[in-house]
Amino acid sequence: MRPILTVEQRLRNIPYPDPSAHAQQEIGVEIKFHLPETVYMSEDTAEVKIAIWDDNNKVWTHEHTGEVAAFNFEKRLIKFTTLKFAPMAMLQSRCTDYPYLGWRLRCIQGGKEDPVALLDIETKRLNLTFEISALQLRLVKNEEAALAHLADKEGFTPGYLL
Repeated sequence: MRPILTVEQRLRNIPYPDPSAHAQQEIGVEIKFHLPETVYMSEDTAEVKIAIWDDNNKVWTHEHTGEVAAFNFEKRLIKFTTLKFAPMAMLQSRCTDYPYLGWRLRCIQGGKEDPVALLDIETKRLNLTFEISALQLRLVKNEEAALAHLADKEGFTPGYLL
């Protein structure tokens, strides 16, 4: 008969790379993944970085990842190497569209109780229109398919939509 082992007995954490190995150079594991269509990407892939969560310091770090080896914009495929398995994130600059080419703010509903304004922003890549009320921001005009899941939804804060 075969003994039935507990989960702790069957599974064990094996660090990578093996700390007992005496290799001169560390060899990374190649990772490939497809970005969802809801991630708005810059065509300038030089700024795309991969970070790994450092749970001890509670920060994202680039220490265990190599440069992004390949990014296929049409297929939305990223390829890179890593020396550590942990939660990973794809990072890009939040300032890609700054400075704005132009903006316009106008009031469409006056009054002290429920004022509403429209904000048109023209960036290097797209044009957006936001409806601003006292406690929320709503994306009302959008031409980019990757941002369609945010359009005409209520309850967003400005920080979330940025």
